[in-house]
Amino acid sequence: SRVVVYDTETGGSIFEYEYCNDATGCTSDYRSFAEISKDGNHVISNYMDEIFYFDVSNDNGFQWSDYYRGETVYQARISDDGSKVAVSAGEFLYYYDGGNDMWDSHLFGQINEMDMSGDGISIAASTTYMMIYSFDSNSYEPQWQYAHYQPIHGVEISSSGSHILVSSNSGLLYFLSTSNSPLWSTNDYYS
Repeated sequence: SRVVVYDTETGGSIFEYEYCNDATGCTSDYRSFAEISKDGNHVISNYMDEIFYFDVSNDNGFQWSDYYRGETVYQARISDDGSKVAVSAGEFLYYYDGGNDMWDSHLFGQINEMDMSGDGISIAASTTYMMIYSFDSNSYEPQWQYAHYQPIHGVEISSSGSHILVSSNSGLLYFLSTSNSPLWSTNDYYS
């Protein structure tokens, strides 16, 4: 298993990192993913229950990693400039700034959906127990939480971090990131 970054102009590989290989006893990980920053210089990826951070503009590439003690890593988001990272692993939301673990928050249920604003300041998350949360990067305590009582399929936060859109069995919900009172909702089913 490995992560590869390609130059969009030439199609050639500009960075490659191998997590493991046949000689080291690689296990298939069908839940792995990667995300690249808007500036194209930073990559966050996972293999099994570990997150890896890379600066692909740097000859060294690998910068840091974190291991989540056997928790399922569901998602990771990287800010536009690559300086901030949010990770959902099991029932925990982790926040990093400049490679430093700033805080983690234990939520009610597995955090299977999560998104972060472009500047990395606002975070929205939902859990398998149908809870929705809004965070400001300054605190591990949620700004607010909302019990939805319907399975949640997706959470998106606007690039500016001002609005949150939630897709669920009962339809769409639209929030301000600072208030747990929906601005509007629909009654249509979305998945």
